[in-house]
Amino acid sequence: MKRLIKNIGPLIFLLLPFVLYAGQEKYPEELLKLTSGSIDKSELQKTRSLLEYFEQFSFVREAGIQQDRLFVITDSDNISFIKQKTESYLKLYIAAEDECCCPKTNYDKFTRNTLVCSDGTNEDSGWQPAGSFEHCGNMGEPPEGSTDCETNTDPGDHFGEDDVTCTACSYVKYDITGVDSSECCKASPLTTTVSISVPAEIESIANSVAGMASAAPMISEMEFSLEGQGSLTKGEECCLPDPCAEPVEWEEYGFSVSAGVSVTVNVPGWSWSFSHQWNGIYHIHAEISLGPKITLNPSGTASATGKKYNGDCPGCVTFNLQATVGLEVKFEGKIEAVIELEIWPYKTWEVEASAEMGAQTSISAKGYKKCCVCTGQGGCVGYGSLEGFARLTFVFMGKSFSKEWLITIMPGWSNC
Repeated sequence: MKRLIKNIGPLIFLLLPFVLYAGQEKYPEELLKLTSGSIDKSELQKTRSLLEYFEQFSFVREAGIQQDRLFVITDSDNISFIKQKTESYLKLYIAAEDECCCPKTNYDKFTRNTLVCSDGTNEDSGWQPAGSFEHCGNMGEPPEGSTDCETNTDPGDHFGEDDVTCTACSYVKYDITGVDSSECCKASPLTTTVSISVPAEIESIANSVAGMASAAPMISEMEFSLEGQGSLTKGEECCLPDPCAEPVEWEEYGFSVSAGVSVTVNVPGWSWSFSHQWNGIYHIHAEISLGPKITLNPSGTASATGKKYNGDCPGCVTFNLQATVGLEVKFEGKIEAVIELEIWPYKTWEVEASAEMGAQTSISAKGYKKCCVCTGQGGCVGYGSLEGFARLTFVFMGKSFSKEWLITIMPGWSNC
């Protein structure tokens, strides 16, 4: 004990001005006090050397040993430096008093010393308790056991006496006695979700409008399509780097709406009638029609998906918008004929032939905006290939024959 007092006496003398200063003036708020785990006797010499090392830095306002624990008072900018040096030098964890401990793990430290010599000496102290301490998982790596061995050879004292070789080993291990996560962030597992969809009444109204529009002379067909659904989910999450921070609330979006209409317009065309009779043998009557049809198919889709946090956690919501217009222009021709054989009463044949020729294509555009900090955005446009087609159908005596031809007039393009 006298030797210990003798060794730390100069250190106390050096720290005395700081102690007096602490009694006269309160430390500013930016200064923090850091304390270590319990120091056993085998580490006292290292601790004293570490204190002398810390004294050369102006940012260390006070340092010493209280109740078998190392303490250092320093500014907040140098906490990491103090922790690193203490952990690497003493393998003790050091924590700031105003920081949380997550998770807090309690350790018991044990040491063991062995000595094995060539002359038959074999000593083993067994595992001996060497104190206990707390380790904060959010402030450093957990302690690890160690093994240090040293071999020495002692020559014999007398002529002809064999040398004696001894190996001395020191072992350190740490046993976990408990884990406390009470200071860690805890987010509620409960979430709330609101879901919506397009009401059936709106779809019914759209179909009624399409039916009324189809009654117009120039509109041969009109169809509406409307689909939509969405959900909004709210909850909270421990997503900040600081494991002791409060949970952050979030909102997750999943909305999608699409609508489209298809309109086919009959442009007034041409029609002819044809009749021919030959000497009471046969009679032919035919109706010929030719006219264009234009079909438009505009459609659009809008969506919002992603997760948004009411804090500094990373999260993005992406808004997408797409619009497409399909166009088809075709000419339809039709021949309907009735052939009667007058020399063969009641014998008639009906002949029908039709042909179509036209082209179709589409134009589309897409756009998006990605809101992480709401800076990402972009878009693209394109058009589909221009396709030409022709169809021929022939019906005679209830038998049908058809043929179709397709050709790509111009390929499509897109910068998406």
